[in-house]
Amino acid sequence: MLILLHAGCPPCTAQMESWARQGAFPGVAFVCVSTDMNVRMASFAAKSFANKLQMTAAINSFSLRRPEAGQLGCSGFVVLRPQDAEILIRATPSFLQHGPRAHR
Repeated sequence: MLILLHAGCPPCTAQMESWARQGAFPGVAFVCVSTDMNVRMASFAAKSFANKLQMTAAINSFSLRRPEAGQLGCSGFVVLRPQDAEILIRATPSFLQHGPRAHR
């Protein structure tokens, strides 16, 4: 199993939700993490994404800490190994640079 971690970019979150609903990648957990130092803001962002994008299949969460390594949001997904959260890929192709082609 792998964990595909992401935060903040509506097109990327929508893509993760779509992959999760379709079962496109068996053994992959799709996790959207909204980050902010303020618990109310982080929680609000996570709830907003869940409601706006009707998230039901991807895991939606929030954190008060930004990741120490890797890049989240429209700059790419982070791929983690679930056993120890080791970063396997710091950033997949960027949606900002490649648009929808980044999700292929």
